[in-house]
Amino acid sequence: HLYIMDKGKAHNGMAGISKDAQIPMLKKLTDGVHKHDGHIVAQINHAGVVHAPDRAGPSKYSEDDWTARAFTEDEIQAIIEGFGDAAERSMQAGFDGVQIHAAHGYLVNQFMSAHVNKRTDKWGGSLENRMRLLMEVYDEVRGRVGNAPVLVKMNSDDFSENGVTIDESVITAKAIAAKGID
Repeated sequence: HLYIMDKGKAHNGMAGISKDAQIPMLKKLTDGVHKHDGHIVAQINHAGVVHAPDRAGPSKYSEDDWTARAFTEDEIQAIIEGFGDAAERSMQAGFDGVQIHAAHGYLVNQFMSAHVNKRTDKWGGSLENRMRLLMEVYDEVRGRVGNAPVLVKMNSDDFSENGVTIDESVITAKAIAAKGID
């Protein structure tokens, strides 16, 4: 569970892959796994509204004690590129593949949830628009890692009113499978 950008860290103590300087320590990890004939995949993530103090996500969103602002179009594009940069660093660090974290209420899942994503542009509204971030992140990651496995971790139901449903998850899974997710 590696944050892709410093402003995408989910919690203190979380490991990151947001800078080249993090590659040597991650390489020690992958070397240790490979030494024992194991395989290891980097799970890359952005926390979105969960990140404090700069809480931001698909749209303005509030909980009892905080409010998140909406990402701008430029910030969304930077996040997509950030996932690609993290995927590329994953390969440099010796990971065997990459898993896009699109579950547990983190950023990609936030975009897919009508409960959190209230955008009215190409990133919100219809399911096709709400899953656009996942699709573009996948394209960016795939373009950076070539034939290495690219996986996705998704919720099938987030059990929140107007949240991700099983039916929507099936549609999303079929769409990402059609793109070539491993």
